[in-house]
Amino acid sequence: EPRRWSPERRVSAVALRAGQRSAAALRWKGFIHLRRGRAEQALLDLEAACAAEPKRALSWHWKGEALAALGRLDEAVDAVTKSLRLDPGQAEPYLTLASLDAARGRAKAALAAYAAAQRADPRSARVFGERGCLLLALVGGREARKQLEISLSLDGRDAGRWADLSECL
Repeated sequence: EPRRWSPERRVSAVALRAGQRSAAALRWKGFIHLRRGRAEQALLDLEAACAAEPKRALSWHWKGEALAALGRLDEAVDAVTKSLRLDPGQAEPYLTLASLDAARGRAKAALAAYAAAQRADPRSARVFGERGCLLLALVGGREARKQLEISLSLDGRDAGRWADLSECL
């Protein structure tokens, strides 16, 4: 089944092909650069998108991911936090914030961000899986096993979570 694009993404793709520099086109262009490993170029486009539409949470979130890819973790936390202030109902920025907190050695803050992600999307296998992996790295044992089992029950296709679960057993 072909993947369906949102109307905004279709418009952005057309704008990109036409060479337009709208905020939506810049945002998607930045996302594409980010996914292709070109974080510096992604950051340029996403900074322009954030300047053009400062109230668009998605631009701030992706800017945070680009900053994180460049190793600028404190700035990345600021961008992701701004994204969450603009739209606190999305789980993805909480996951990014949790991974940034874990990378900075702030385990309690990372666990709090995972808890917020679970509140935002209680059926997300990724949330449970990533929280379980963090718990496994911190303390191992029963709670990590529980989180990974919940993750697998929601989506059992991820071999990495199976491997993590086997370490817990």
